[in-house]
Amino acid sequence: MPKFIFQFLLFLSLFTSCIGIDYLDDPIDERLRKLEVTPETTAIMSGETFSFSAVYYNNRGIVTDTILNWKSSAPTIATIDASGIATAVSQGQVSITAFAGDFESNQALLTVVGNSDEIATIHISSASSTVAVDATLQFSVVAKNIDNQEITGKVFSWKSSDENIATIDENGLLTGKSNGDVEISAMADGVGSNIMNISIGSTGSRNGTFKGLTGHTVSGNVTLKRSGDILLLDFAEDFESQSGPGLFIYLSNSETSVSGGIEIKALGANKGPFSLEVPQEVELSQYDYVIVHCKPFNIPFGAAKLE
Repeated sequence: MPKFIFQFLLFLSLFTSCIGIDYLDDPIDERLRKLEVTPETTAIMSGETFSFSAVYYNNRGIVTDTILNWKSSAPTIATIDASGIATAVSQGQVSITAFAGDFESNQALLTVVGNSDEIATIHISSASSTVAVDATLQFSVVAKNIDNQEITGKVFSWKSSDENIATIDENGLLTGKSNGDVEISAMADGVGSNIMNISIGSTGSRNGTFKGLTGHTVSGNVTLKRSGDILLLDFAEDFESQSGPGLFIYLSNSETSVSGGIEIKALGANKGPFSLEVPQEVELSQYDYVIVHCKPFNIPFGAAKLE
């Protein structure tokens, strides 16, 4: 057999093992659409300017150029122009928001200070972003001036966005009340902190069953679970995937696309059981699908919907 024919047949076998059937463009999923303004919190002196950045992801999870409009919650404290450049007018704190049409971004906080004795930023943190019902979670808080030096001796007030789900006391101790998600923030001297999203739940896992896609075979069960502060994907003993080149595990919010999702790791074994550690920044409720994805040809072999 001539060498070039053998090479062509080898390529064809790899290609068809990944293609199976025709694969259409990535599907539209409004959950993939987002507009992110950064930084989340910052501070400037009266009379100074600061340039905010914004990135728009369309409903396929792809970064897209678009016309943005900007808004300051209090133009008497700080204005913002069409390019995202804020100008400090007077002392205080404002929220900065970008818009792509009627689609709204997260709110960034800008504090305008008159001197280095004033609070410029407040940052809150906790050891975990999840807590069980009836369990507690301690928050810490740090206030800093415009020179990034810590300011001590301040009294902070704490806020939960829904006290039916979680309460937080004057010492920053959160108590889970019922299943759900809440936003936690702190304030001192009229300056607000960053916002932390906390998931409250009596269980720390989500389960799914794989089905094959694009003419391929993937089956078995998978569990996304929290073990302490580590998030794990547990593939059960009954998990099995058809072989193919460049197979990777992804978390995504679309059954048939990894756009806007996150790559976990190459699929090292086609049969379970095995476990994969999920990146620390991922939340238990953030993604709805586990996908076995053929990376060289950008098609899914199979997916499991997490419940």
